[in-house]
Amino acid sequence: WDNNNEEGSLDCTTGFLELAYLTPWSNDLELVGRLDVLEFPEIKNTLTGQKFWWDDNLKRYEGGLKYSYSKGLQLKMVYQHWDYQRLQDSGFFATQFVLSF
Repeated sequence: WDNNNEEGSLDCTTGFLELAYLTPWSNDLELVGRLDVLEFPEIKNTLTGQKFWWDDNLKRYEGGLKYSYSKGLQLKMVYQHWDYQRLQDSGFFATQFVLSF
């Protein structure tokens, strides 16, 4: 496998964006959202010349609510959707407790 050519290398591009909106009816409740992206380039088999993806590209969308009980204790309830390029998409609900000190 040739990973030092102009047609592809074993690297990836990734990034995320998070947004939070403090609701006007409660100083403890936020609407939250997140977008994650993970993309992989194609690589080439130097014996056959065939190009293929070395991993599946992924976009993850998340949206939900975050409630702050106190400065160091938060509850977050979200829905996450995983959008794969070639695999079957999936989604699920998640709950997270955050304790910081």
